[in-house]
Amino acid sequence: MKGILRSVALAVAFPCCFGLAQTTESHGLTAVAHIALRVSDVDAELRFLGKLGYEQAFVHRENGRTAFWFVKVNDREFLEIHPRIPLNGKEPLPLGFNHICFATGDANAEQALWTQKGLNPSSVTKGPDGTLEFGARDPSGSMTEALQILPDSQPGRDAGKHLGAHRISDWLMGIEMPVSDLATWRNFYEAIGFAATGDGADVRLSSPANPKVQVVLHPSQGDERARLLFSIKSETEVVKQLKGAGLKAELRDRQVSVRDPDGNMFVLRSGA
Repeated sequence: MKGILRSVALAVAFPCCFGLAQTTESHGLTAVAHIALRVSDVDAELRFLGKLGYEQAFVHRENGRTAFWFVKVNDREFLEIHPRIPLNGKEPLPLGFNHICFATGDANAEQALWTQKGLNPSSVTKGPDGTLEFGARDPSGSMTEALQILPDSQPGRDAGKHLGAHRISDWLMGIEMPVSDLATWRNFYEAIGFAATGDGADVRLSSPANPKVQVVLHPSQGDERARLLFSIKSETEVVKQLKGAGLKAELRDRQVSVRDPDGNMFVLRSGA
């Protein structure tokens, strides 16, 4: 309950419908390119996302086998679904949030800025999906990424496709994360280009290149998971859609929350 109330207090209403062609910034972090989740059952997760109106766009294959799945939110934003058990058969990885990747219009310029900030980012390379990408280790040791969508990349070629007519939201705002050291994490996100706003024990950050890109940090209180933040137009219509799909939705103070099969929370908030 405390986590839900915190999300209600912190979630910021952002209008949706920001597609690939609507951002004019050539640099900076302009969208959430993807959030990667590890799940216990990929088929169950894809069915859940289908009930939210989202469609699978493409997959990434390694050695002839599917390594992870891309589910489309809009032409720049995806959910990246990973199985908990990796292809190499090693020990199962933790469920839930894996990593976040931000979109930029100029990967080389962005990588240079991260280098200037002392983050020691990787070199810009062309990824398996044809995007230009790089990343830097966050305070947990995981990789936070940024990428540039090229016209001949998989996301570029998929523009205008797999946009479900009944998507619960067409704008993935960002993520709310429990962290052990607020100051360290705040410094990291400010170094990659975010600006902190507001006062209080929790830290809200947004990207100057697109203030609708949000990261919320709060002190960890035990076994918590990151929450995915989405913008919606009408909470009453969303609740109706979720219940019609057989999902349990909770409406509280203009915010709707729903959980996937593994208990990951999707937080959906209407605009002002």
